[in-house]
Amino acid sequence: MTINNPNTITTKKFKFTNANIKSLPANPANSSSTELEVSDTEIIGLKCLSGKTGNKDFGTMVDSLDDQKDVINWWAERLAVTLSSWKTP
Repeated sequence: MTINNPNTITTKKFKFTNANIKSLPANPANSSSTELEVSDTEIIGLKCLSGKTGNKDFGTMVDSLDDQKDVINWWAERLAVTLSSWKTP
């Protein structure tokens, strides 16, 4: 991570280490977003959110379509089973 001054960062993706997370600046008070979001380069989907007070919060971004994909896959498998047993007259 590269920090030019305490209020800006030049990349939003970097390896999360204690030093890098501690040096992450607070989201600027005049920012339209509530939190500054940065991503880890080692663990896909791991995010750190830095609030306007400097508090840090970690979370993972999960595929919001995951459940829908499971339903579609289930129906596709059901259809495949049904069609495989179907015989033409």
